[in-house]
Amino acid sequence: MSTQDQQHIFEGRIRDFEKKLIEFYKDIGKARGQNPKFSTILGYMMIHGSLTQKQLRELTGFSLATVSNLLNTLLWSKYVSKKQIKGTNAYKYTFDLSQIATRSASNRIEEFEKQIRFYKLIINKLMQKEYMNKEGQPMLLERLSQLLNFVTTWKELTERTMKHMKEVEKQMRKDND
Repeated sequence: MSTQDQQHIFEGRIRDFEKKLIEFYKDIGKARGQNPKFSTILGYMMIHGSLTQKQLRELTGFSLATVSNLLNTLLWSKYVSKKQIKGTNAYKYTFDLSQIATRSASNRIEEFEKQIRFYKLIINKLMQKEYMNKEGQPMLLERLSQLLNFVTTWKELTERTMKHMKEVEKQMRKDND
């Protein structure tokens, strides 16, 4: 096997770091209720960016059928794309990092929006006449206003980051074509 064929195999301490990363991804997956084999495949795809089924089999020790099934799940979820390697029957599977960033950012934006609505609701209630002279009202109102400003700023930053990432992704696709 040529060196070119084994570029996905790290050596020595680098391989140790890779294994630690895979354990980290498996722990995260476990906390999310993911299958450990799925987390392992996802981890290798995240680390390497692009791999073939054969390379994933070599890295994981999983059967080709297991690797194939898990890659199909990643393809279906749009985390991975598949492109045939010219002159062969093999495919290169490429992990799309922007999918994770975009999805997690979208989830964060939804959470920020929920928090913003909640803080605004409570602030509006605290501003009502019946609460105006109650003990602690000014302090709570000030704190909720600070939290509202903080969450609103993070939401805006996340939205801007997502917009920038989409522009970078678009440029990368353009450069790769």
